[in-house]
Amino acid sequence: MKSQRKKPRVLTLTLPFLNQPTLILHGKNYTLRNFSDEGFGVWVNPPLPKDLSLNSELNAQVALEGKTYSVQLKLLHISGRQYGLQ
Repeated sequence: MKSQRKKPRVLTLTLPFLNQPTLILHGKNYTLRNFSDEGFGVWVNPPLPKDLSLNSELNAQVALEGKTYSVQLKLLHISGRQYGLQ
């Protein structure tokens, strides 16, 4: 049986909590979970930020290895608590 998948599965991070990259949005940290060349997934626990709706554009920061990086994102999909951002 040949796979129909055109791209490899995304990486799911299982790093120690202190090394886990996070998205900083409105002063709250959200755990980044899946990375691909098209974007990443983030776990969002209630209460949700008010500007998180499909196709909304967000200005946020990514914290990685003790540094923060400014990013502009677009919310592409919502699946339960996992949000897909590009």
